[in-house]
Amino acid sequence: MIDWVDELGKDWGRYLRKVPSGYPENSIMGRIMEEGSIGAAIRTHVQVVPIRDMPTDVMEFHRAWKVMESKLKRIVYVHYGVISKVADKRNFLDLNKSTYYSRLDRAQRALWETIELQSRVQLVQHVQYST
Repeated sequence: MIDWVDELGKDWGRYLRKVPSGYPENSIMGRIMEEGSIGAAIRTHVQVVPIRDMPTDVMEFHRAWKVMESKLKRIVYVHYGVISKVADKRNFLDLNKSTYYSRLDRAQRALWETIELQSRVQLVQHVQYST
């Protein structure tokens, strides 16, 4: 297990769980819950959807998660996004213990590689634009 990826995953899961939901997305209340009162007003008048206030490290994890293969993406979502015992998570995914942890390990390595690649690309872009 890669500790810093695990910690980022926990932060990502907490963020996903606290993002308000439950209102239809096209309703006024849904837009206010999604974007805040100012964001909903901007969208109404300017047709610009503001970016959510997601912490930078959580955003990096989320971007890396979005490009993962689906079976690894699913295990990351269930492992970090769902509050439950690991045995219940394994039952939900219909995986035995060794397969669950093997996939989780592969997923963490894939996340690590993608996040590292993203940070290298950002560094190169920063160097290019600052010269």
